[in-house]
Amino acid sequence: MSRALFYKVFFTVATTMLLTFDSIGQRFFVQASTELRPPFSVYLADYAAPGSDRLAVNLFLAELDRLDYRVKLRMKIEGVGITITTREGFIPPPIILQGGVPLRLSGSELADYFNPQNLVFQGISRQEFERTGTLPEGVYKFTITALDYNRSVRVSNESNTMAWMILNDPPLINLPMFNTKVRVLEPQNVIFQWTPRHSTSPNAAFSTEYVFKLVEVWPKGRNPFDAINTSAAIFETVTSNTTLLYGPAEPTLVPGRQYAFRVQVRDILGRDLFKNQGFSEVHTFTYGDECKMPLNPSADIMNPRSFRMNWTAVPGQTQFEVRYRKNDPAASWFTEDTFGNNINVFSLEPGTTYEVQVKGLCGSFSGPFTASTVVSMPALIDEGTFSCGALPPDLNLDNTTPLPNLDIGDVISASDFKVKVTQSSGGNGTFSGEGEMELKFLNYIRVRVTFDNITINDEYRMIDGQVRVAGASTPF
Repeated sequence: MSRALFYKVFFTVATTMLLTFDSIGQRFFVQASTELRPPFSVYLADYAAPGSDRLAVNLFLAELDRLDYRVKLRMKIEGVGITITTREGFIPPPIILQGGVPLRLSGSELADYFNPQNLVFQGISRQEFERTGTLPEGVYKFTITALDYNRSVRVSNESNTMAWMILNDPPLINLPMFNTKVRVLEPQNVIFQWTPRHSTSPNAAFSTEYVFKLVEVWPKGRNPFDAINTSAAIFETVTSNTTLLYGPAEPTLVPGRQYAFRVQVRDILGRDLFKNQGFSEVHTFTYGDECKMPLNPSADIMNPRSFRMNWTAVPGQTQFEVRYRKNDPAASWFTEDTFGNNINVFSLEPGTTYEVQVKGLCGSFSGPFTASTVVSMPALIDEGTFSCGALPPDLNLDNTTPLPNLDIGDVISASDFKVKVTQSSGGNGTFSGEGEMELKFLNYIRVRVTFDNITINDEYRMIDGQVRVAGASTPF
């Protein structure tokens, strides 16, 4: 035998001999040691699950010349007011030890010892334990002892190890705060954030992930807890981070709507280590203010072929859409857009009734249409004769206050004609562009007109310059 091998055997045997004395000096020829690895589950079955290494029992037969020595184990689990021990009459399959050869048992190899049928319960009934499969949270001592298989006498030291068995708390939601209003941003940007509450616990030595779920609470007044449990998610994702940025790539949230969300923390190996299955509290928030419908819609008839639609804007509205059609459910809608609080609608049929609706836009979000405003256009009547170039007797051009801006869709007065602007440039009272003019004396046909450096006052009346029919030389 080489000197190196001799010293290796010597120190192995010497160490084994030292370890085979228990706390009172008694010598045992089987050495037992027990290992518990966190996280420490309150579910006893987890310690004997197939492939699990949470609990491992190491046995070593110190008598090197003994072969095929059969033993069995006695297990005791002790907590505050609770003791669970292996049943005396339980006969498990034998554990075969070979002298000088260590044996490690774990997972399914220990499953029979965790079967409630093979255990004696004190401080908790077996029926109560079987209902949940869990022990009350607390500190527990696991004691493993090897017994001679046939004589049931103790042949090893008592191997002890401690475990603080708890279920960890689920995450704590930080943002958005409960039942608050979240500001609407362009582009969409909402921050969700939560704090893990398991990272400082004795069971923190494991990897986790978070399942984030967002639902809309609809209709209004619905219980948000019912919505989160039964509604399809607007957005759901799995992340390892504790902050989630909900941006423009995610489904668009609707201003004024209420939303509910929650976060579930879970062990990546699927182990149940959290209270309430890892679900946080359900939080709700309202996404900004609802884009409401404009107020006080009304219509003023201008002539048998046109009317002006008026309304009052509400805060937050940046643009408006007007739609109109003949007062017939089968008729098609026509739409006009404007940034102002009124719009002129042209080229209508005299003697026809129309319905008109208006809705506001708040940035990129639109509100509902107003109820229909019914407008009955008058029939055409004999307008008499017209005198080309003559000024109306009551036309007043004394107002010289310049119009600051002229927008597309605005209507100006040129003499006694109305021009709807289709192109515009300039400012501070002087403008150039194009438009459309209705000619009453030609059965209200519309012609394209141009204007160059005309002067318009703040009453939208041209007080200097000329409007010309496109392709013609005669001005108005």
